[in-house]
Amino acid sequence: STYNQLHRHLAVSAFQSIAAWYGFTALNVSLTISQDYHLFSEMYDNFVHGTLKTNSRKENNSTGSLSKAITQSSADKRRARVCLHSFFKCVSLTPFYLVLTFCRVPETRTVTVPPTDASALSRILPVGVPINFWDPEFYNSELDLQEKAMYINTGVAFPLPKFCTTEHAADWVKMPANEFMVKYGNNVLALYKIPTVEELAGLASGAPEDDGADADKESTDLEDSDE
Repeated sequence: STYNQLHRHLAVSAFQSIAAWYGFTALNVSLTISQDYHLFSEMYDNFVHGTLKTNSRKENNSTGSLSKAITQSSADKRRARVCLHSFFKCVSLTPFYLVLTFCRVPETRTVTVPPTDASALSRILPVGVPINFWDPEFYNSELDLQEKAMYINTGVAFPLPKFCTTEHAADWVKMPANEFMVKYGNNVLALYKIPTVEELAGLASGAPEDDGADADKESTDLEDSDE
């Protein structure tokens, strides 16, 4: 009918005017598609006819359900307006209370974790890694003589930090091991307190002596027990 056509024209034209003035920017409405009058006319017809179909089925299945739904919808809208009005009234009267209620800073709790003993796994040292796997300070102060001896012949992985840059990396990254040690590696080894030959000899000779002393002590204990 002309009546429905007029309503369709008003609805589509109003939508297009609002979209052209960026009224639907927040909804990401396409300005190009929104100017397609024929497309939006069909969308309007689909919406109206679909709504009429849904309402007709609802009323046909349960007489009076449509009027009840309209009444309930009106009541819900009124209740929402009352709640909104009450909320803003509370905001104007008790702003400090609302700040305390809605912007409350969560309580912080400090949990004290009792210290635990060092795990035995922390003393399991990696085998075969280069000596500069360890920081020089840690190697020199934390490892004992026997542990230091594990890394005497494992080589050096990297030069000093000042050469570990993109500017210098190409100079040593593919360099033969012997040449690398002469040019870079010995400077790295100078930072580590590597066991001397005398210390290693004492370490090697000390173990049998300790074993012999233990054996003598054990034999003495056996003799005392026999008596």
